[in-house]
Amino acid sequence: MLVPVGGLEPPRLSATDFESVVSTNSTTLALKKVMRILWEIVWMSTP
Repeated sequence: MLVPVGGLEPPRLSATDFESVVSTNSTTLALKKVMRILWEIVWMSTP
């Protein structure tokens, strides 16, 4: 008997909304960029 191997997330019942995925990816990239800039400002301001 073979049992299908599942991932950590349950299977999707509907198709993924492409625009929401793109929006999430853009937001993630923007937040990473802001965090990097803030880290550089803090790092440069320390004596």
